Amino acid sequence: MMIRNALVLIMIINLHCVFGQSLIFTTPVDISTGYDNLRPRVVLTQNDIPVVIWGSAGSNPVYLARYNGTSFNTPIQVSPAGVDPYCATWTGPDIASNGDDLWVVFDANVNGYKIFSMKSSDGGVTFSDTVNVGDNSGLNRFSSIGANPIGNPMIVFMDHDPGWANPNYVVTNSLDGGVSWELAVSASNSITGDEVCDCCPPEIIANNDYQVALFRNNENNIRDVWATYSIDDGISFNGSDIDFSSWNLNACPSSAPHGLIRGDSLLTTWMSGGSGQTRVLLGVSNLNDGSVGSNVEVSPSTSNGVVQNFPRIAGDNQVFGLVYQEYSGGNYDCYIAYSLNGNNAIENTGVILNDEVQGNQLNPDIAYANGVFHIVFQDDKTNTVKYMTATISPVDINEKNTTKMLSVYPNPNKGVAYIDLLNCPKGKSIELIISDISGKKFNTISVDYINNQSIEISMPDIKGVYLLSLSIDGKIRDNIKLISE
Repeated sequence: MMIRNALVLIMIINLHCVFGQSLIFTTPVDISTGYDNLRPRVVLTQNDIPVVIWGSAGSNPVYLARYNGTSFNTPIQVSPAGVDPYCATWTGPDIASNGDDLWVVFDANVNGYKIFSMKSSDGGVTFSDTVNVGDNSGLNRFSSIGANPIGNPMIVFMDHDPGWANPNYVVTNSLDGGVSWELAVSASNSITGDEVCDCCPPEIIANNDYQVALFRNNENNIRDVWATYSIDDGISFNGSDIDFSSWNLNACPSSAPHGLIRGDSLLTTWMSGGSGQTRVLLGVSNLNDGSVGSNVEVSPSTSNGVVQNFPRIAGDNQVFGLVYQEYSGGNYDCYIAYSLNGNNAIENTGVILNDEVQGNQLNPDIAYANGVFHIVFQDDKTNTVKYMTATISPVDINEKNTTKMLSVYPNPNKGVAYIDLLNCPKGKSIELIISDISGKKFNTISVDYINNQSIEISMPDIKGVYLLSLSIDGKIRDNIKLISE
């Protein structure tokens, strides 16, 4: 069951620690009602504003929704009219951001299969015309986009010889912020084997020093994941096999790896059936010498009926979170595994993202900034994209307080709510913190606590779902969902 507040976590983590951290989850909300929901992706723009993109089945467009401070705007169509971007559960449009610069990439059959990019300079409000990125052979598929810290994007995609022969992953860079694109160079010509996995999408990530292309290879049906590195701004790539599983499969897995650069470490996550069970793995390798330190199952299971897939990872040098899809018992659900201690090993595994409704919940994605994970996933029960946050919160373990301290009524409210404070310690600094759906603080109220008192708060100008937290001496001690209608 998903951990919903910090007090529950107090009872299950190591009580010898003085302080710990937990994740506070918001309830998922629908952001694409009536606009399909295929394979969503989320990025953060200036001031950590989430922007979500997704595809749609058949001859339908790519949609985008931007958070406006209280909710998501009505989705807009970003792909041109009359263009049919290719999208499936395992591939589709991608998005990258740097500040309020935002880039979208997709492939479509327009006089041959080609890669197209679009740029927004206002955080996804408006977009430029499409630019033909690939145009190497007219047989280009499976694109992914990343951006470096100075605001230049790069795209990795699969290029073929005539007749769809000799699939090869190539990378093209933009040196002018995504207005134009350099000639693509191979990111997979340094590998050995027959060919790359010809229906597995690649990924690309970057920091100040490295560009890293991640993809699945095919060496006599060994479907291992490889990483190739560029230290010359995408002019050349060299790399190696980072996958120990040696998965022998005479078919295409149709599943992409994903990665995160942390200092000189590369964290890569992917799906493999090499153990005989389909599991999500996390690999750690060194960017300086390409050595691989470890491959571990993210959430080990003894059940042969469990199938994991489509992992995505985000974080910084202190924390990371990894989301993935899992099939078990006839249901598809999305999970998060995470680490909050600065190490490259997972501390917490198998936390379900939405335990209120089980069923067809697929294809999660994750972004991170300033203590907040932003998560989206595809909900096929409601045919919507759902969005939620998981905010890192400190927990005081020594106090071991499992007594409820906070309640609110009415909830939902019509702009006025009453908050009961119960069993709070006297002589402490007590604050009530109202956070919006993105995890940002909306208001902080200092409280002169007397004894089991009620506080009236007025919220005439806000509507939606918020998180009300009780902070004592700077540490979150209780949380509750606050709904204003």
